[in-house]
Amino acid sequence: MFSKRVMLAVASACLIIGLFGFEFNMFSKQQKAESKQNLIHSLNDAAIHCYAVEGRFPPSLDYLCETYGIYYDHEAYTVFYEIFASNMMPDITVIDREAQ
Repeated sequence: MFSKRVMLAVASACLIIGLFGFEFNMFSKQQKAESKQNLIHSLNDAAIHCYAVEGRFPPSLDYLCETYGIYYDHEAYTVFYEIFASNMMPDITVIDREAQ
């Protein structure tokens, strides 16, 4: 029915499509990881900036976001912001909601 060349071409096309799909998935995971790291870095930098300007760390995550212009996708990430004292760096934890 089908010649070996046709079957080889179809198999090659399937392999190439599979490889592109795999690479796209890996690229997507890498982008999500970098996005999360950027958010963590931005939150920490803004908290340190607040301490330098105001002499205290931000009292809440909402204050940090409103005053220092931090925006993040609330549907993609959950941010835990725990403050111990106004002169101690808060514990900031970012969790990927898809991983939950």
